[in-house]
Amino acid sequence: MPPFTKSTADSDRANAINTNSTYNSSSSCSRTWTNTLFWIRKPITQVLLKITGNAARNPKICIAVSTFTAIAVVALGLFTNFVVKTDGDVLWTPAGSRSLSHGKWIQNDSGFPTVPRFMIL
Repeated sequence: MPPFTKSTADSDRANAINTNSTYNSSSSCSRTWTNTLFWIRKPITQVLLKITGNAARNPKICIAVSTFTAIAVVALGLFTNFVVKTDGDVLWTPAGSRSLSHGKWIQNDSGFPTVPRFMIL
């Protein structure tokens, strides 16, 4: 008797059908998710294609608009007293925390020298 009899082939075919139905039921969620992502990406892609197409057709206007926008943002920052903070203690420590108030006390009120002693020597 050969290893692949009719009954074995039929059971393999039935298992394949069951596997495919399980796969199709789980892929409907995947298909829905993929379609949703395409639905979200489509308007964004269309806007970007229009902008890049206009920039490629009119490079001088694109450069002028970009330059004007950059100068306008800088002017806006100057008029609103925009300040860039680079101190790590202020950036990464939560506002109003005890460690921030202790650091301010050490820097301002304690009377400790700003430069450590080993740096003075």
